[in-house]
Amino acid sequence: MAEQTKELADVMLKLEDEAQIASLQYLVEKLPTFVETLKVAEDKLDFITSSLQDEQSLKVIANDVEEKIERLHLTEQHVNAMMDLMQLLPRLTPLVQQLDNIAAFAESVWSDKRTVDQLLTTTKETVNLYLPLDQGQEILTATKEEFARTKNNAPISVFGLMKMIKDPVVQDGLKMMQAFLTTMNKYR
Repeated sequence: MAEQTKELADVMLKLEDEAQIASLQYLVEKLPTFVETLKVAEDKLDFITSSLQDEQSLKVIANDVEEKIERLHLTEQHVNAMMDLMQLLPRLTPLVQQLDNIAAFAESVWSDKRTVDQLLTTTKETVNLYLPLDQGQEILTATKEEFARTKNNAPISVFGLMKMIKDPVVQDGLKMMQAFLTTMNKYR
């Protein structure tokens, strides 16, 4: 009994400390909030426990998941393809990130009216150096007329082809084609 009295005296001495009194006062003030929170947690835990014990609910959930999976019509090939894809993901991720960067850049360029206008103007000027698109309809009409006029002429001979090859327009076209093929060969 003497030991209990000594312990009680030690507790009373600790409770006289200002920090202990402030802590007890805070605890007493917050006690209704703590109890309310504990009740909410208890209710949720009861719901989860009863749901896990309710076999019928679990069967309904399992059947619903099973039906959704069956509607996917997954075969062994699908599973194998997914496994292959999972193995390729480390290599595909940087490529997809690059594509995303390119898409973001293209989107920002296409959304900027001034950049698009400049791009279209530059492209038009560059193309017009080689193909006078401004006069496209005139050229087509004149070409059709020239073809109709010379259609029944003698067939083009090898010498006629050699003469055409010397024409500056044909030369520019051939040089452009050669540059294109050389460039394409570098990207093979």
